[in-house]
Amino acid sequence: MSGASFLSGSFYSWGKGTHEKPRATDIIEYSSPKMILEQKSIIHVSFGVNHVMLLDRHSSLYAYGEGTLGCLGFGDGRKRFAPMIV
Repeated sequence: MSGASFLSGSFYSWGKGTHEKPRATDIIEYSSPKMILEQKSIIHVSFGVNHVMLLDRHSSLYAYGEGTLGCLGFGDGRKRFAPMIV
């Protein structure tokens, strides 16, 4: 599960996150939110089965999670554990 604080523009994530873990080195589930992006003016969040897309107010698109079948938009099929600008 994930969420955004639209007042601060920060993005938080929590839960199991098999592909979109709150932190790349995590092996545990989080029952409380962990900050993923701080003060990036996130205005929209979209979730796939194994990936997350974030849009900021400057039209930058961030993506992370499982990258197979082009779901992240990078074209290389690689998994991303941290949000990267597409």
